[in-house]
Amino acid sequence: MTRRQLRESIFQVLFRVEFNTEEEWKEQLNLYMDELDHPAMPKIVNLSDQEEESDAKEPERQVSQIFDEANMNVAEVTDLDLAYIRQKAEQIYDKLPIIDEKIAEHTEGWTISRIGKAELAILRLAVYELLFDEDVPQKVAINEAVELSKIYCPDDAKGFVNAVLAKFTK
Repeated sequence: MTRRQLRESIFQVLFRVEFNTEEEWKEQLNLYMDELDHPAMPKIVNLSDQEEESDAKEPERQVSQIFDEANMNVAEVTDLDLAYIRQKAEQIYDKLPIIDEKIAEHTEGWTISRIGKAELAILRLAVYELLFDEDVPQKVAINEAVELSKIYCPDDAKGFVNAVLAKFTK
């Protein structure tokens, strides 16, 4: 997996925090990790339409073509990827009180409960990277958070996420 895909997976796990107790979240983490390790089989696709185009193609190639056509990015997940996602998600979860306190200090007029759940998960990940992860440059942490907000949040969220995180660099 790419660093961006790893970060997105961590975000998806962190998003579940607000909807579960600690015990439930740990079970959600395990379920998510199991799904990454053993992805569900794609729905059955009728290959007969594809066969008319080229009878000589191997079935594996046909299936791979269908995934490409459906814009499905199937990333190979290694054991190192799984370990990284789990470790990072657990480290962030363990530091949530500190991270939330720092977010609250940098969001004037916003309480943690008022911030959208996706935005909050993105901020938690980015603030962890800014404060505790020396391997991630500050600009990268902020840029990646803004990119995630473009995908998972309303249009105006990217400005909010960027503004909050920019305060951490001053």
